Amino acid sequence: MRRRKFRQKVRQMNLDVKLRLYITMMIVGITGVMLLISTTFTVHSLYQKSIDAAHSKLGFITQSYGDWLDGNKNMMMAFQMDSNIQSFCSYKTKGAERYSVSINKVKESIENQLNQNMDMNFISVTNQEIGSYVYGGNHSVTNTRYEEAFHKGLEESQPARRKGSMRVNFGTEFFGGSKYSVTFYQPVYSTAHLDDPIGMLCVNVNDSLLEKMEESLDIKSYQTYLSDLQGNCISVMSKEKISGGSEPLSFEGKKSGELYHSGNFYYFQKIKDWNYYVVSVVPLSELFQSSFEAAMLMLLVMMAVLAASIVVVRTMVNKNYEQIATVIQAMDHLSNNDLEYRIQTEKLLPDLQKLAKGFNSMADDINKLMVTVRKEQHQMDQIRFQALQSQIQPHFLYNTLECIHWQSMVEGEKKVSKLIMALASYYRLALSKGRDVVSLKQELEHIKYYLMIQNQRYGDMISYEIHVDESFYEVKIPKLTLQPLVENSIYHGIRVKEGVKGSIQIGARREGETILLEVVDSGEGMTRQQVMEMNQSISNYDESFGYGVRNVNKRIQLRFGTQYGLTYGLNEHGGITVWITLPAEFEEEEEVI
Repeated sequence: MRRRKFRQKVRQMNLDVKLRLYITMMIVGITGVMLLISTTFTVHSLYQKSIDAAHSKLGFITQSYGDWLDGNKNMMMAFQMDSNIQSFCSYKTKGAERYSVSINKVKESIENQLNQNMDMNFISVTNQEIGSYVYGGNHSVTNTRYEEAFHKGLEESQPARRKGSMRVNFGTEFFGGSKYSVTFYQPVYSTAHLDDPIGMLCVNVNDSLLEKMEESLDIKSYQTYLSDLQGNCISVMSKEKISGGSEPLSFEGKKSGELYHSGNFYYFQKIKDWNYYVVSVVPLSELFQSSFEAAMLMLLVMMAVLAASIVVVRTMVNKNYEQIATVIQAMDHLSNNDLEYRIQTEKLLPDLQKLAKGFNSMADDINKLMVTVRKEQHQMDQIRFQALQSQIQPHFLYNTLECIHWQSMVEGEKKVSKLIMALASYYRLALSKGRDVVSLKQELEHIKYYLMIQNQRYGDMISYEIHVDESFYEVKIPKLTLQPLVENSIYHGIRVKEGVKGSIQIGARREGETILLEVVDSGEGMTRQQVMEMNQSISNYDESFGYGVRNVNKRIQLRFGTQYGLTYGLNEHGGITVWITLPAEFEEEEEVI
């Protein structure tokens, strides 16, 4: 409703107002499109740069961290093969002299390893058979709370790789919760019997890469942390530092990718064969902040350009519309029947001068045409009167035939009376009160009278059957549709076969939304080539082809549409079948007589 009122209001505006409105809308539209395109391009460019930067940093960290984990794994695998470690873990009882010597040698091996890696806090080797362990490190057993934290850390640890028995725990179990560290648990297997483990190697290290990841959490963008396969954050002491909380993310077993969650973009990459992901987090607000600032700047510039453009357009339209208003004023005089008003063309622009000269010439021509129209109107009145008189003639004809019919009945000429009655009914139905479209029932009655006349003429040589159900009687059909077809069947089919009686059958059936009438004769027929040529040329003018058939087909198509009309074909009687396609439903327009 509002849109309709707005359109109506626009239609009622003057041309100058419309020009200002349309040009302003065009400028606003172009400005909006340019702003949208530039903003989209800027946002996409900055977004792509952020992705590239995140992936580059993520790839470097993932590679570095994978190398660090591989180094620790290789060290522990080599360390467990140490003869001193193997010897210690093989003892079944305590107290032997060689047992004490073995402990000292294990401590020496631990000391050598600690000296080679300054990030290690401690190393412990446990003999699983006797429950004894050897501990060595930069912190005492008391400071690390080793005996209490060892089993807890082992229970909370997770498998480090898809294959192998190494387990890793990231946490604060050691050092009383005051220090974050990574603990590796590697079962020790005997080099002689690779069955069940004989001991457990535990290595606790500081991870400088993890510390750097934690430090990145204090930066507003590009936060980085470590997660397990289930998406749980395992590398930070305070998981609340991660935007979005500690809710696990689903990586669905992918090696790398990105996803959006809780206002952040997460970029993740799996660490080689390890069961960990390195994850970078970029807040959405940080990602689009620079884009928003650029868009606001472009918006201000576009608004300034828009305001300047509107002022210029308004000035130009007002200046040029003054001369157009002169022409419009002349049109108002003409609409008020002031045919003597003329436009002065001297001060107008060249284009408007042509328009003004055309207007003046049009006004002169209108004055001349007025006289001619009055004369032609008088002639048209005479033609209409003659047309009304011509409509009286068919009425006079079949009324006269009625009188002859009754006179024949009085004198006992029943055969003549029957023929005259059929002819009178034929003309009455043909006239149909001036209507062009009649019911199928009326058209069939018209055909019955026509065939009655033809049988009187040709000695009952034509038999006919009408198989039309009463449900089709109200179907609309152009009048005089069947008569030319039946006439063709008689003159070009049945009469040709001299001495042989012919038959005509008329039927009707429904196919979907259409009604199909059939006119079947047993006449001479045609060849298939002739039937094909007839169907192809029925809609084209051709003096060699029947005018009546073309007239019927054309009237059907003009009244109902080009999908309807006539189609010819051969039938089993050796004659011709004509199919008439009509609409099943048709609302007849009121005809003016």
